[in-house]
Amino acid sequence: DGSVYCWGSKFGTNAPTVPISGLTDPVELFGGGSGHTFFCVRNGGGTVQCWGNNRFGQLGNGIATLASDFTTTPVAAIGLTDVTGVARGVGSAGACVIHATGELSCWGQGEYGELGFAASQTCHSTPCEPTPTKVPGVANVAKAAVGHRNTCALFDNGSVDCWGNNTAGQLGQTGGGNGPGDLVEGLPGPATEIGAGTYHVCALVSGTEYCWGGSNQTTIVPGPSPYAIAAGGTLVCGGSRLSDTLFSQTVILDPPESANVSRQ
Repeated sequence: DGSVYCWGSKFGTNAPTVPISGLTDPVELFGGGSGHTFFCVRNGGGTVQCWGNNRFGQLGNGIATLASDFTTTPVAAIGLTDVTGVARGVGSAGACVIHATGELSCWGQGEYGELGFAASQTCHSTPCEPTPTKVPGVANVAKAAVGHRNTCALFDNGSVDCWGNNTAGQLGQTGGGNGPGDLVEGLPGPATEIGAGTYHVCALVSGTEYCWGGSNQTTIVPGPSPYAIAAGGTLVCGGSRLSDTLFSQTVILDPPESANVSRQ
């Protein structure tokens, strides 16, 4: 029936017994935030409502509040009327949504450039943007994902662009960082799905999952390494799957020049 239930210490219950009240027409739930708990819903009419912690403006209502403040009453994210999709992932203290026009809007914490633009305010000594703002130069977005401090957009043509924190190679680029514009290197074809973990990103290409980045800030490979093997490289050691989205450190003999792997 479209009801949303939350539980835990902030909601005074350890079981999903009481629905969140005041939601308009929820069709999709997103948000969460690692360590800065908040939640949002995309409503059927294209609007967005959020509730929870608003320390870095992650509720999108134009203001930021004290770290201890937590609201269980949904508030409207400002200026959003044509939202058709949301960015999935673990996030941190921010969110992004996709407009019917294919544009992307983001808000919340912006310390590492994960918003895709310069934040207009400072919240608790950290750059932040409490008002949903369109990411300049980003269009034709089909899907999006948010990691701990990075954002990725999957475009209509199957290419992927990531920006923000790159300490674990999660941008899939040898360079890049504070803003969109540099595409992920080494994908063997157009991607159809995109997802982000804390410090890694995965894309689906022709039914095969390609992942890059690391776990717990340990750099694995700054690019989609499975492509290096599929394109003719010889696996010397490593390559074992550690989880659904992570491989062990790997040595590949004679990787193709187009493969984005370290040659140091």
